Amino acid sequence: MCGNSDRALRALRQAGAPVTAVDILPDPAIRQELSALSGWPTIPQVFVGGELVGGADIAQELSESGELERVLEAKLGPAYRDDAEERVVDVLAPAQR
Repeated sequence: MCGNSDRALRALRQAGAPVTAVDILPDPAIRQELSALSGWPTIPQVFVGGELVGGADIAQELSESGELERVLEAKLGPAYRDDAEERVVDVLAPAQR
């Protein structure tokens, strides 16, 4: 994991967020497509409730100011911490049924 991804994860963990991490590094096409869809040029990209929040710097700044918790509550509801599990999704692995 790169340092920027680690910073973004630490910010999300500190806020008690549920996290789904997607490793996009093995396939450059996925990274390019993600940046094209989101309009955000750098990785990692932090999404909450399907909306782009920003990258590692923004996630860290929001966490330090306490704003990240407010964003999470607004997008996910006041009980967002109740489902604060972490998982990693491998987009290149065959789908499991």
